[in-house]
Formats: sequence, structure tokens, C-alpha cells
Amino acid sequence: MKAEVILSSGRTIDIFDEKGILSLAPMDIVNGLEKLRYNGHRYYLAQNLHYSVLDHSIAISDYLTAMGQDFIQAGKLALVHDFSEAFIPDIPSPIKAVMKFNGEATIQEWENWVMRLWCEKLFGFKPMDYHYEIVKNMDTDIVPAEMAILFGTIPMDPNENTLGLHSLLQKRMEVSTEVRRNRNIEIVNFLFNNQKNQ
Repeated sequence: MKAEVILSSGRTIDIFDEKGILSLAPMDIVNGLEKLRYNGHRYYLAQNLHYSVLDHSIAISDYLTAMGQDFIQAGKLALVHDFSEAFIPDIPSPIKAVMKFNGEATIQEWENWVMRLWCEKLFGFKPMDYHYEIVKNMDTDIVPAEMAILFGTIPMDPNENTLGLHSLLQKRMEVSTEVRRNRNIEIVNFLFNNQKNQ
């Protein structure tokens, strides 16, 4: 099975080919994850805020760093957890579990394969370790905070992490999209330059 994707650089890769996935450069990741989170629904209140998938990933990294987690590890994990959205839209998990590529692997199986590639071959850790579980929990806890800031809803029964993430996101969204994007580029470049397996 083959599925070619054209990158912003004009280069084409097969997202089912290990060499293609591992050949991605930092700006391939940045440009692929610059799409609006939540599939672009609602352009985020009167301020017309641009909040991307990469903003979401870096916010989780920032929060874990503030909690004392190792920055490089947390940053890599946060980057990897939504990596597939560089190529496909944000698809609800129940659909990912049953929807298949050309009748073969499910989207969820493909996502897990991509995460294993990046975690083990580039970043040097297994996807199901303790830190990965922390990132997945943060991915859930951040949703009410995002809803409050981006859509104007009030989080119901927020936990400590949601409140902390809400405060962090408020500060992030006070700066311009350009400033956030430049910082995101710096972080992604830093992560790639500090790969365990080079």
C-alpha cells in the first residue's frame, strides 16, 4: 500500500514508508502541524486567534516543563502524540479504530506505527513508557482549558492540571501568532538537534 503526501517544500513522501516518515525535516513538521486545531471549527472568538495543532503540542510541553519534567523528553513526546495530524485531519478515536486505509491497516494502527518509529528510532524511548502516559493525560486535561479560551465555554469541575493549563494558554495567546510560530520553530529545531539517535 502506498499513500503519497506533498509537503510544503514540494517534496513527496509515502506516509506508509519508514524511510519517508523518518526523512522529515523540522519545517515539514512545523508546516504540517500549523493547521487549526479542532479541524478549524470556529475561528476562535472576535480576536480571530490562530491556534494550531503545534500550539497545542507545545503548550503541553511547556506545562510539563513547569511541572519539572525533562524538557527534551516532554517536548518530544508532546510533538509525537499528534504527529499524524501533519498529514491527516483530527479524527475522533472511535472512527480511527475502525476506519481503514484501502481495507488494510486502521488509522489508529498507522498512527501507532508512526509514533513507534519516531519514538524509538529518532527519540530513543518506547511510546508506552511513564512519560508518554503523562502526555496522554495532559492531552485530555487540556481540552476544557482550550474550550474556555478558544470557544468561551466554562470548564466543568476542572482538575488541577486543567487550571494550570488554562493559565498557561492564556499567557501564550496574549502574544501574536507570528511570535508563537517563531517560538514553535525554535523548539522543533531544538528537539531535532537533540535526538538521542542521530
